[in-house]
Amino acid sequence: MKVVINRCYGGFSLSDEAKCVIADLKNINYTKYYYNSETKKYTKEKPHNSNLTFLGLALEDRGDNLDTINGFYPENLSRNDLDLVQVVEKLGDKANGLFAKLTLIEIPDGIEYFIEEYNGMEWVAEKHRTWF
Repeated sequence: MKVVINRCYGGFSLSDEAKCVIADLKNINYTKYYYNSETKKYTKEKPHNSNLTFLGLALEDRGDNLDTINGFYPENLSRNDLDLVQVVEKLGDKANGLFAKLTLIEIPDGIEYFIEEYNGMEWVAEKHRTWF
């Protein structure tokens, strides 16, 4: 089984392009939203050469009057999600979000695992029993 992890300090994150490709693979209708920290407003349009922050993929189009997003957050997918794995394989470094270096590792099928991390650098550990 293939698992996506982050292999640099910083933390797991996906590029804007990767988020959109995953949503497309899952046939999720979405609207892209950006946040302008200067005006404290949301917008669906990102002018060229702007420093607007990509906010997320809204599941419904609410114009520019947005307080919160009822959205799709691909970062919350299981790390062995087939669409996530496919996007990291296809996009390579273009799938990396800010301060991320996403890597695919293979572990045996059927293994119960969890992801450990230190300052964002991740590795896969096998689940086991613990008693106190």
